[in-house]
Amino acid sequence: QYKWYRNGEVIVGQEKSTLNVQSAGTYIVQVTTQLRPNCPVSAWDTVQVVTAAIVTFDSLGTVCFSDSGVVPLRVSPAGGVFVGKGVEANSVKVKDVGVGIHTVSYELKDSATGCIGRQTRSLVVLPLPEISLATAQSVAQGEIVTLKPQTKDPMNEQFQWSPAEGLDNPFSPTPTVSVQQNTTYTLRVTDKNGCVNQAAIRLVFSNL
Repeated sequence: QYKWYRNGEVIVGQEKSTLNVQSAGTYIVQVTTQLRPNCPVSAWDTVQVVTAAIVTFDSLGTVCFSDSGVVPLRVSPAGGVFVGKGVEANSVKVKDVGVGIHTVSYELKDSATGCIGRQTRSLVVLPLPEISLATAQSVAQGEIVTLKPQTKDPMNEQFQWSPAEGLDNPFSPTPTVSVQQNTTYTLRVTDKNGCVNQAAIRLVFSNL
């Protein structure tokens, strides 16, 4: 028969030879046999509960997709390991993770106790505005041409053409241009999330 105590108090309902504990304290087990019912034998052990290091991991937030974009990973204390798609050293390469919601974890192991502190953050990568625009168009000198790009959400996007020379309105999604020379016009589109994409079209004289 087994009787367990924690800090001198009987643990009710625990009468097996093993005891699973999660609280710190001094645990005593008293063992009694049928051959010597009046001579119980006791043994004790002290259990110390240690906690993992408290990890501070800055929020990753939301970014727009970029081939060269890098999101820094800032944590405290240092010395742990980052786990997640696109992780390289102390940063995430946006191109490697792509558009979507991505999880990055940081784990720090205490060399003395073996306990692992862990924090997880989410990185949201937004898509760039979609632009469909011909790369080139043949025109006659002096011809008035309307530039007609196609985008996904024109009502919630901002447009800016450059250079502005020859355009009736460089901020219109479909400006008209009086063609006086071969010119490349670049369209910059900003969506409601602040993400930016661009495309270009070259107007070339057909009689040159």
